[in-house]
Amino acid sequence: MTNRYRTFPGQMLALALLLAFTAREVSAQAPDFGSPLSYTAQKAPLAIAAADFNGDGAMDLAVANAESQTISIFLGSGVGTFSAAPTITLPSGCQAAYLTSGDFTGAAGPDLLAVCALGPIVVVPNTGHGTFGVPIVTTLPAPAWVGNLMFGYVHPAIADFNGDGHLDVAVPTFDDTSKVTGWYLLLGAGNGQFQPPSALPFTGTLVPPWWPAISMAMESRIWPRPSTQRAHWPFSSPPATATGRSQLPWPIHFRRPADRRSRRQTSTATASSTS
Repeated sequence: MTNRYRTFPGQMLALALLLAFTAREVSAQAPDFGSPLSYTAQKAPLAIAAADFNGDGAMDLAVANAESQTISIFLGSGVGTFSAAPTITLPSGCQAAYLTSGDFTGAAGPDLLAVCALGPIVVVPNTGHGTFGVPIVTTLPAPAWVGNLMFGYVHPAIADFNGDGHLDVAVPTFDDTSKVTGWYLLLGAGNGQFQPPSALPFTGTLVPPWWPAISMAMESRIWPRPSTQRAHWPFSSPPATATGRSQLPWPIHFRRPADRRSRRQTSTATASSTS
């Protein structure tokens, strides 16, 4: 009996090429997004976290406003729109530059953890229905160093490091007086508080004479210009645990005023000699 549905190698090859071409055309299509929606937060929003804060199955948003020292809460509808919930007021002086959600208190919904730039860390307990309780402050031995800085995005590490079922925090710090950086481990107690911080076995120092240049660049908000001079950031640690030397994720380049003058003089001289 003849098989009416018999395919030949040539037909199979043609079919394979057609399917490959179709798949390529489909994958090349741009994703289809609707018109963007805008929601007003407060001054200097520097960090954002997403979680289901009120337990309705839709993702909500929390936005840390550094200058206002607040956290704006937006409750999601599940269809791409949000409604503003009561704003969280952070402790005075807390300009949050890092924000995340997690179970820090054992509440039914995700809590918030904010790290204040050059300040403490703050746990904001979830009280249900998209509302939050009184912030719980944990002071560090040195100010926390987080945010989208000139050196790259600096942030803490959060996990259950000792296996007791509570979230712990390892946070970077920076002493503006001594220019010493470090890390501290805070073991969570499960109620929004932490055990006394313990220093992790590595520190760093911003080496002179580059710190004045870095400070000047940050204060003037001028991005460093390329040059042959580089700022290095050495790391050291106790010999009993580890030793080593590292640099920033990428070199930071500065050009001193004298370098700019010499470059202009060189350029002028070259132009004069060729004119």
